[in-house]
Amino acid sequence: MPSRVRSGHGRVSAATPAYILTTVKGTVTMSDTSGEVLASPYWLHAPCPSWCDGIHEDSDLIVDRRHRSGWGKQIQLSTMEPAAVDLGIVDDQVRYESCLLDVRLDQGYREIEPRIRVAEVHHRSRFVLTLTEAEQLGKALTEAIALTRAE
Repeated sequence: MPSRVRSGHGRVSAATPAYILTTVKGTVTMSDTSGEVLASPYWLHAPCPSWCDGIHEDSDLIVDRRHRSGWGKQIQLSTMEPAAVDLGIVDDQVRYESCLLDVRLDQGYREIEPRIRVAEVHHRSRFVLTLTEAEQLGKALTEAIALTRAE
């Protein structure tokens, strides 16, 4: 049976007090506060970053062996055209949604440091930001960097 690890509990903090990940002779083990040892995926050789909250499994493909943040900031871009979202439920209904930038942390399990991922929710490639929106993006990027520096 594949093991499942909630990686966000890789370090003890106020946000994640229930689990402890430890490394002994290259083997990562996870235990809860009662001391029960939980299995780690065979490929996870080091504790997760404190900001990681993904679920890691033995069966993860190499491209899925990533630490992902549950933390994120979204910035609505008010001067961008809305995106048409096909609901595809009945009669080809379409809903329009505002353009949103999503800022998150992401790190491959063998990468040295995390990356800040900025993506538009509807997969656009060009962005036009107001000064306020640019300021919000700057604050979100600064917060993301601060999370990684806390390691």
